[in-house]
Amino acid sequence: MKIKKLMLLVLASMAMGALAGCGNKQPTTPDEPEPVVVEKVDITFDANGGTGTMAKVTVDKGSEYTLPANGFTAPADKHFKEWEVGGQAKAVGAKITVSANTVVKAIW
Repeated sequence: MKIKKLMLLVLASMAMGALAGCGNKQPTTPDEPEPVVVEKVDITFDANGGTGTMAKVTVDKGSEYTLPANGFTAPADKHFKEWEVGGQAKAVGAKITVSANTVVKAIW
């Protein structure tokens, strides 16, 4: 008789413990990957003596960007030649990989 009471008590405890946890846990989905946060970087344009403005562009870090047509007005007696990115000459339409905030400078 004591064994039956003990078993009932143990089973009742286990059941109460299981029920106490119901509704408190968030469902888990081990197959669901963590969300990927893509870092953003800015591309800004330097008129380098020209006038006007070109809007800043924000892109995903590590992405490829195609250099646009010049939107600045050239200084007197000069014309747009090319862009300069990181000290290197780049033509309009050239693709660059943007790994950090980048300045694109007009060369006249």
